[in-house]
Amino acid sequence: MSVIARYAIQSDALPLAETCSQGSIRLVLERTVGVDPSRPAHFSWVTEGATAFEAGTEADPTVRDVRCLTEKNGRRLYRYEVTDEAHTTYPKLVDIGAQRLHAQYADGWWHVRTRFPDAETFTAYREWLDDEGVTVRLLREYTSDAPGDSGLTPEQEAVLKLARERGYFAIPRETTAKALAEELGISGQAVSERLRRGLARLTERHVGV
Repeated sequence: MSVIARYAIQSDALPLAETCSQGSIRLVLERTVGVDPSRPAHFSWVTEGATAFEAGTEADPTVRDVRCLTEKNGRRLYRYEVTDEAHTTYPKLVDIGAQRLHAQYADGWWHVRTRFPDAETFTAYREWLDDEGVTVRLLREYTSDAPGDSGLTPEQEAVLKLARERGYFAIPRETTAKALAEELGISGQAVSERLRRGLARLTERHVGV
């Protein structure tokens, strides 16, 4: 049975480690592509510290061909390639048949959620990280008997992810349901319903009430 793991990793050898150490930078990895897994191209939204990010990548030996593709609501989407100077975990995940579901950099750590084929594979991956000098903190581990680990509908998951990224759950709140609705192209009522039902589903699944 597959295993979903939430964990945080940290290493000076990871891609963008030098850049992200220069200031308060937050980014969300949207996707990774590449014919050669050892030198993948990443697409990441920089949600905080875009100026520091651009300045840092100019001298960062772990990335190259950094380009800003678009800017939206104060966020910038960048494409960049990983160089041989970086120690990337992506090839290992591909090799063991794992699927990275989410990755976000904040406060000096990469916060990652990944699906592994089974518990043994995840244990072996953690041992590999340790051997490679990557610090890892396990946040949560649980089995998944369905294609989606959250139990949410795709629509609920999309609203919840966007709400989190835009600071809807922050204190004080940084956006509104109306703004989320406009970005998603749906009604405010639909946003409110998906938020309520999605949160209820997550509470039932992970808290057990």
